[in-house]
Amino acid sequence: MDADLDTLALALYVRIDDLLKACAERAPARPKVGITPKISDAKLIALAVLQALTGRASPARWLRHAHEPLRHLFPYLPGQPGYNKRLRHLADTLAGPRVIHPLRGAVFNPHWYNKAVQDDPGHPLDDQPPASANVEDSGGQRAGEWATHAAFPGVAAATAAVLEQLHTELGFSWWAVTRITGGTYTVLATNTSGFPLSPGEQLTWADTLCRRVMQEERAPHIVPDVRAVPALAVAPLTEQWPIAAYLSVPLSLDGRELFGTLCAAHPKPLPATLTGRLPLVELQARLLSTVLAAELHVDQARRRAERAEADALLDPLTGLVNRRGWLMLLHREEQRCRRYGTVASVLVVDLDGLKAVNDRHGHAAGDALLQRAAQVLSEAFRSTDVAARLGGDEFAVLAVETDASAAQRELTRLHELFDRAGVPASIGVATRRSNTGLTGAWTESDAQMYQFKRAKTARPSAEPFPA
Repeated sequence: MDADLDTLALALYVRIDDLLKACAERAPARPKVGITPKISDAKLIALAVLQALTGRASPARWLRHAHEPLRHLFPYLPGQPGYNKRLRHLADTLAGPRVIHPLRGAVFNPHWYNKAVQDDPGHPLDDQPPASANVEDSGGQRAGEWATHAAFPGVAAATAAVLEQLHTELGFSWWAVTRITGGTYTVLATNTSGFPLSPGEQLTWADTLCRRVMQEERAPHIVPDVRAVPALAVAPLTEQWPIAAYLSVPLSLDGRELFGTLCAAHPKPLPATLTGRLPLVELQARLLSTVLAAELHVDQARRRAERAEADALLDPLTGLVNRRGWLMLLHREEQRCRRYGTVASVLVVDLDGLKAVNDRHGHAAGDALLQRAAQVLSEAFRSTDVAARLGGDEFAVLAVETDASAAQRELTRLHELFDRAGVPASIGVATRRSNTGLTGAWTESDAQMYQFKRAKTARPSAEPFPA
């Protein structure tokens, strides 16, 4: 795929001006992109052009007009099997769920693009003929029926379809997919808003009915009447909410670690015969686990791509991500936390005495101190974490998939590393909460850092000096 991508990108680079000129008269308000030979990465060029092609108010209409110039751009591709699908797959693969344009800050959203294609099935970049076409494939099936067997656009759509199907088959009024991280139980998706728990809400794992079903040896996974199972009947949640029937099966990504649960509840007892439907529920849970595992695997690659993209947003003195890159990555990680129920923590670091070093020893000494602090942060955290210089003497770290207890351990370790490096610093830490997000954790961590700094002013400390 990389070789094809490089060839495609170079062709796009050579002919992009011709393409835009050819489309200018037929396309409303053609997009403006600036590509210069200074950009050596072919993938960035391809991404920029693909976003220019699809980032339109009417992408389906625009691409219809652009189709012929595209065929002139790639004479070796049209007519080959999968030509149209490869172009769309290339756009989705490069762009991910939401990617900031590397050249002009525009946003490309493939889900929005896919919707436009669905709204306009006669789109020339879509391999499927219009639904009205009387075309049959090798199996005799009409092309208009293909859409009913199309893959789901993502894990959210697949989850929604599974929950709705189980609701139809088993009758429980409320279905949910949850995530368990540490001692926190987070609702990721539900089929209805008619129950007290909605997506994004959290409970303590020890208080949930799912925990009792998982850990009680005699508790069945499908409980048509919770009064028949003492462990559930006396649970606080059954008194707080009208739960008369319950279901819970585990979601495991690797067969060992518990990711979360597929669960359901109903306000009235249900027929005892429902216990015979457990194999269906377990099969759906395994299918969801497979989809989730694949999605998380892709997301790890996407996170690494985001870090690589942020390399263009570096602080020149320290080599860390600058404030703009920090805000971008913080936002994307927040979306990831909401989507998958993952945890993350934020540490804020403020150097002590930098102004005194600048005044007494000069700015070169102060720069050396900043660089030493940056080196400590770079070596202390994983490649998937984000270390940034926010400005002046302030730094921040986004520690992904790090809960409160792990964040406290990182705080202690970071204090030791800064002391060992001879860099006095005040540090605060906070873990993301579902109601305030990572921005709230950043604010809380910043406030804790200043509280720690004020407490330190009462006791003298040695002045830092670059080694």
